[in-house]
Amino acid sequence: MAEQILQLFPLSDLAPQPAEDSDYEQRVERLKDVQKSLIVQKPKPVEDGESEEIKRPGELYKRYRRIDELPENAKAFYGLAGEHSSF
Repeated sequence: MAEQILQLFPLSDLAPQPAEDSDYEQRVERLKDVQKSLIVQKPKPVEDGESEEIKRPGELYKRYRRIDELPENAKAFYGLAGEHSSF
């Protein structure tokens, strides 16, 4: 199968890239700088009766359980996406 695909879509030879052109070290330094600027937050202990006020990550996102709950633009989007799906 792979040979047939290569016959239909042959790959062209690429020139090797010199190792000097890599900016790997610059990327690592930039990543370290960004990570140093992050603010670490300590967890807040839960007190009695306060557990209902604490929201879990993603809890505030609206959930749609049925198609009729979707907004009109979402229905149109998913309808078009379903028409063009090859699955």
